[in-house]
Amino acid sequence: SSEGKGDGGGGQGHPMQLWTYLYAALLGVGGLMGYVKKGSSKSLGGGLSAALVLGLAARSMGSRGAAGAQVAFAISLLMGVFFLARFARSKKVMPGGIGAGVSLGMAAGYLAVGL
Repeated sequence: SSEGKGDGGGGQGHPMQLWTYLYAALLGVGGLMGYVKKGSSKSLGGGLSAALVLGLAARSMGSRGAAGAQVAFAISLLMGVFFLARFARSKKVMPGGIGAGVSLGMAAGYLAVGL
């Protein structure tokens, strides 16, 4: 008798799956806030695009964890570099510093669990 969807071992998929969904939501909301507060369509497009890709990557982590985690790692690393550069230019903790910290923290999380 099989348990659940047969993801091979007592969990709900990849250990970073939930974190990836939360990170996707954070980037989506952040992009929306950038648009609402500053009228930045670049923030809106970038935030929602990254959120969409991360959401799809997280969804795939349930069955094919490695591929989704690799995509999510790449996106989090790219976003981390982007936010770090933004922080270096502006010296503003929000959104640059926070975005860099969260994004690079996510990248470290993927590495810590072995992608």
